[in-house]
Amino acid sequence: MLRNFKKIFVFLITALSLYYWHQNYYLEEELSMNSLKCSHADFAEINFWYLLKRKRKEHTPNSIHAGPWVSKRFSLVTKETKIVEIGRIQEASSDFLIFNMNENHPSGKISLNRKNLKLDRYGKNDFSYACEIRNVGEFWLHIKQELEKKKRRLKI
Repeated sequence: MLRNFKKIFVFLITALSLYYWHQNYYLEEELSMNSLKCSHADFAEINFWYLLKRKRKEHTPNSIHAGPWVSKRFSLVTKETKIVEIGRIQEASSDFLIFNMNENHPSGKISLNRKNLKLDRYGKNDFSYACEIRNVGEFWLHIKQELEKKKRRLKI
């Protein structure tokens, strides 16, 4: 009788632990969704790349990320995988995605018009960047190339 109780107890603890892990870690994990290449409307040489991530349990973006050189800790040993979260979703509608900038980037909000892919980087309703949805692999390739350039400049 005691042996069966121990088996049931171990099974229940295991089942509860798996359920807790699934709800609080697995479903909350962020996955790469899309990348955006955004060019300034007046100055074609000004480009920004962003990575949109979503939680596994959701279908809309949850956060927006930029290259590692945005970090205050950027140095010659920074790896390309150390991208920086620059904002979290504040509002997602059928027309706009609005991200609150985090404390490291206090410029306000980033707004993306979902219909025409125009981007406002500073929350001033100046949608002066036109974006294209790109493959996530292109984002990582750009990050690698840009990181090499930035590190070469640091060496000088």
